[in-house]
Amino acid sequence: MSDIRFALRTLARSPLLTAVVILSLGLGVGANTAIFSFLNRIVLASLPVEKPEELVILTSPPEFKGGMSSTDSAGDMESIFSYLAFRRLEKHAEGVRGVAAFRQLDANLSYRNQTIDGAAMVVSGNYFSLLGVKSWMGRLITPEDDVHGNGRPVVVLSYAFWQNRLGGQPEVLNQPLRVNGHVFTIVGVAPKGFTGTTWSQNPDVFVPLCFKPLMTPTWNGTQRWDEYWLYLPGSSPEFRASRRKPRSIPSIAGLWRSRPAARRKTGVPMSSRDFVIRS
Repeated sequence: MSDIRFALRTLARSPLLTAVVILSLGLGVGANTAIFSFLNRIVLASLPVEKPEELVILTSPPEFKGGMSSTDSAGDMESIFSYLAFRRLEKHAEGVRGVAAFRQLDANLSYRNQTIDGAAMVVSGNYFSLLGVKSWMGRLITPEDDVHGNGRPVVVLSYAFWQNRLGGQPEVLNQPLRVNGHVFTIVGVAPKGFTGTTWSQNPDVFVPLCFKPLMTPTWNGTQRWDEYWLYLPGSSPEFRASRRKPRSIPSIAGLWRSRPAARRKTGVPMSSRDFVIRS
């Protein structure tokens, strides 16, 4: 009985989640996709980004992904890509205005000898600009910060972390923050309410993607084509015009065709129709 009361109190504190649970139970498992697509639209519409209706997520068939893989609440196997694949798509993605990358990681954060366990999101240099996100204070991460092998060790704070952990002081700009033992310079604060594009994730800080090996010293993640762990949001005005139906991206199919080892491993013929963008 106590468990039931606890569950009811939890649902009462989360009316949006409660609505989704009730709809799921009432309509059955078969309708879950439609329900959570509806939830996704609500969440995207609430993000402080310029054009949430144009946001898409890149996917590819999981059967092509032999090797190492790691997923989290941002998506399943079809939604993850390797670091090397992203770097190729970053420069040559057809059918979308741009492709960014992100992944949330556990992090130990230390500021002026005060240490907490939190979460760091590694993001590509174009992540904030593609989303149209503006800084609350200072600046955000740029492509110049995210250069593989020659990146700038900068960090952007989430608004909540800045307020709750650092007292909302503007003096934090240009001060050092240790992330997993490595020193990064605080260059800005993300806008209030922005925690990324995954409703269940709340990163405390944002770090350039090229520093992923420092974040996880026992797992580099940037050297192999068959290590899948990155999520790739994109922006596509044409996708909005097509009423948000999944569309193929020829450059992604070409990327996989250029990886003969993957083709031999799966034995599955690949075409551009297998690689799509979805809302």
